[in-house]
Order: sequence, then C-alpha cells, then structure tokens
Amino acid sequence: MLSGNQIDLQLTSGCRNDQQDSKESVDNVNKGDLLIRDLGYVTTTYLKSVINKEAYFLNRIPSQVHVYDVKNQHEKIDFEKLYKKMKKYDLPYVELDVTMGKKAKLPCRLIVFRNKESTYKSRLKRTTKNTKSIGCKVSKEQKTKSRLDIYITNTEKEMIKPESIKSIYSLRWQIELVFKAWKSLCRIDKIKKVKIHRFECMLLAGLIWILANWKVFQYINKWFTENVKDKTPSIWKFFKLATKSHLQLRRIIFRNENIT
Repeated sequence: MLSGNQIDLQLTSGCRNDQQDSKESVDNVNKGDLLIRDLGYVTTTYLKSVINKEAYFLNRIPSQVHVYDVKNQHEKIDFEKLYKKMKKYDLPYVELDVTMGKKAKLPCRLIVFRNKESTYKSRLKRTTKNTKSIGCKVSKEQKTKSRLDIYITNTEKEMIKPESIKSIYSLRWQIELVFKAWKSLCRIDKIKKVKIHRFECMLLAGLIWILANWKVFQYINKWFTENVKDKTPSIWKFFKLATKSHLQLRRIIFRNENIT
C-alpha cells in the first residue's frame, strides 16, 4: 500500500471464491507484513498461515467463527452481554485476549467498538433485507453484532493501539476505491461478445493501460507527498481525467523519449 506496487495480478475463473484465493496467495506473505483483507478472505486456515509466516493480520471477525476469552477459562464470548456492559459503563471500546476457532484456537486480540445508533439502524436494515431474501429472519446475535464493530488482530498492543484499529482498517477502502475506478471509469468489464482470443487480447490490453496510468498516478502522488502539505490527489478524479484524455496522454508519452 505504501509503495503502490501490485504484488499479484492474475486472471482467474469467476467461480473461484475469495477464500480459495487467500489460500493460494499466502506465498506472497513476507515476515513483518500487515495484511488487511476483506471479510470474505478470512478463514482460520488463512490466519494460521499468516501467523506461521511471522506476519500480522487485521480483520473483521467472520460470523461463523467463534472466539473464546483466555482469562475466563476459554469461555465463548457473549457479544450481547459484552454490549450491555459497554453501554452501562459508556465504554467506547473493549479489548480482550482471545483464541479464535473451536479447533484452531488461534491466539489474537479482540477489539470491539460500539456503533452509533444511526449506524446500527442502517446495518440492521441491510441485514434484514439480506436475510429476508433467502427466507430467513434476523437472529438475536445478528442484531447485537449490528451494534458493534468487531476486529481481530495478532499484532502486539505496542504495535497498534486499540484507538488506531479503525483508522488503520479503513485503509482497506483505498484498495476498494482503486478497483471501483478500474471497473466504473475504465469500464474494464464492458467488452462486446467476441471470440475468446480477441476477448483475452482486449482484456489484457485494458489491464496494461490501467497499470500504465496507475504508474503515472503514483508519480503524481509522490510529488504531492513531497511538495504539498495536507493535500493528496484523488484516484477517482485522476482516472476520470485519464479516460477522457487518453489519446493526448499517449501522444505526450510517445513524443518524449526520455520519460520513465
């Protein structure tokens, strides 16, 4: 994220899920890395692999995974009870040492934040809509968790303080914004029906164009970082301009033989 470089870019089947990707891409994890991944990628197998690589993770907790309190004889965390305690004593957050997974028992920190009432109502509305679409009702546990932001990490407390967890996790949205720009502005998914070889050629050409523009954006971003205080260029606005001005940009690049 700091360098802006792509570690891994692949074309894979649309049937390949995020959890499969997390298993197969673990070789790219290096010692000391901090991985902030989407909830869909998180499994105990993946997290165990990260720990074995001597790296760190910061994630939301998957709904199907249970966590157990280390200090209370590994009793399963009751989030409703925890929420009532936070509300009673007006606690903005609670941090606990836990193990995750009934079998895996991965040691990690659990950091729980209370949500605003407006956030709770918005989440509950979305959860109700999703569960209703599959013929189910919202459970009591789902309602309670809608009131909370729940994070897990294996970082040391000295490395990331509880107060910084939410802001660090929010950096993940920078990646989401990049992909949104690729799809919505670069229209990488808008390819007419053609033969497979032509389709692959057009798709790869589109990706090359995107990465070339991404490199240009990185140079601009670096210049802003070094020369302008309190301002950063917008990824969205850059790609919006790039798609409108790509012919002019191409002429500039090919005219200047010294450009790198």
